[in-house]
Amino acid sequence: GMETADAYHAAFFNHFEELAENPRLYAEIDIRPGYRRSLCGKESVFFRIDGDIVEIMAILGKQDVEGWL
Repeated sequence: GMETADAYHAAFFNHFEELAENPRLYAEIDIRPGYRRSLCGKESVFFRIDGDIVEIMAILGKQDVEGWL
């Protein structure tokens, strides 16, 4: 219910804070130039670094990643 949704939401925002602090902990991947991937639970978070800004490009579950991006 609502508690589960709140926990899911909070987990993403905690993860985003971690990405903002240490985005280079995650290696670049071959999907698109400059893209990196991290995991938040079962979801893949695709992002890129633009100077001192971390841009979240997509959050995907079990979808076809290459087809979607």
